[in-house]
Parts: sequence; C-alpha cells; structure tokens
Amino acid sequence: MKKAILFLTISLACISGYSQSTYFDLDSSSNIQPKYIHKLGLHAGTTSGLGLSYKLLINNHFMIQMVTLPVASKYFKYINSGISLKYKFRDEEFWDFYAFGAGSHVHQYNNYSIWGGNEQTWSNNYNASSGIAVEYGKGEFFKLCAQIGYGLYNIGQEEWITNLSIGTTIDFSLNSK
Repeated sequence: MKKAILFLTISLACISGYSQSTYFDLDSSSNIQPKYIHKLGLHAGTTSGLGLSYKLLINNHFMIQMVTLPVASKYFKYINSGISLKYKFRDEEFWDFYAFGAGSHVHQYNNYSIWGGNEQTWSNNYNASSGIAVEYGKGEFFKLCAQIGYGLYNIGQEEWITNLSIGTTIDFSLNSK
C-alpha cells in the first residue's frame, strides 16, 4: 500500500509541478479570463474507470476527466468510477499529447440464492496508473483518445499486481466551435 501511495504522489507531483510552471505563468496585471471546454463521451480504461465520461479542459493545457458507470438492482450492484488528471505537453493541428495520472474504484455486490440458502459476495478494488495519452481530432468538437501507462491494480489487497494500463475515450465538446 505504501508503494502505491508513493507511486501516485510522485506521478501527480510531476504532472502538477510541470503544469504550474507553464500554466500559471500569466502576468498578474492582465485581465485574461480562463477558457473552459466541457466534453461528454464514453470511456473504457483499466485504471481510469468505465462508463460515461465528463472532461473539463482548462486553457487548452490542463484536463480533469471523471468517469462513472453505476448499475444496480435488488440483488446486484456494480459501480465503476474513476478520475484522471492530464497535462497537455504538445499540441499539434490534429494531435494532442498528454501526461496523465489516473485512479479508479470498482465496487461489486452480488446477493443470490443457492439451494434455498442466501449467498452474498462483494468486492472493492482500487487501481491507479500514470502514462501518456494521445487525442486525435480536428478542433475540440469531436476527439478520439487512447492512453497507455503503467498501472497498479488491487491496491491494498494481498493479491495486488502491476501491469500495463490502457484506456480509450470518444467524446464531444459541449461548448466548442
């Protein structure tokens, strides 16, 4: 668990330290207003969540992505949620390149009957990763994104593992031309 916390801390510190040196380097006397672009889409990632995606792009450099998929019934619950912090380090005409740090929580609960008895199972898994993300699209209206990195899975459990992490997103801007 200590290794996972250290890994996340170092990853986020690197991203935020680099982003602060370039993002917040504005003249304090200027009246520049931050530009926000809101996006909705679908995301599937091994450590960044699964489901409906919301992205907030701030001044075309810093991005926060939140993902969730809640599915529930009387006997079954599955909640997969994640958050990613991304910093754009290269901006091309059709391609954008980001460094990212991501984390997710997966909760699963089952309640079923076997031969007249009741059986309940539940699990909580925490995952984290950092790596590189690439977005493709003309402008900000429609984007395809793929991300790859190094992930920690089942953090805090006896059977934790490290492995490749991957993710993909398709999203549409809500307020961009």
